[in-house]
Amino acid sequence: MKSSIPTSAQVKLMLHRCGLSQSDAAAFLGKEDRTVRRWISGEYEMPSENWRALSELCDLQDKTARGWIDKIKQLAAERDGPVPVNIARTDEEARRLRYPCAGALLAVVRRLVEWLPADVQILPTHRAIDTAQM
Repeated sequence: MKSSIPTSAQVKLMLHRCGLSQSDAAAFLGKEDRTVRRWISGEYEMPSENWRALSELCDLQDKTARGWIDKIKQLAAERDGPVPVNIARTDEEARRLRYPCAGALLAVVRRLVEWLPADVQILPTHRAIDTAQM
């Protein structure tokens, strides 16, 4: 089965979903900014291996968010108020947590906000004490 080449709109949406800017995507994929810009504009087609890498990152972010949901629900049941969830202050911090950039980690937090029940609130924080670990 032949894989289809993503359109420029699909590339834009995937970068947004993954929380990657053009520069973040270039660094993550080992490409130059202008190459990613050309994929976004439709001037160049994105190679399948780069699309696959973005798809795998997106899948990992989905899996991570799903894994955190049960822990966050449990913590919410044990306390009053929102459950603190760690986020990275910098791209370097995010890379230490095995994310390509801070935006990629925020994309996981965005999924939590979207997927958690309305009665379970989270509080993004930089503090490592008593938080749901990502």
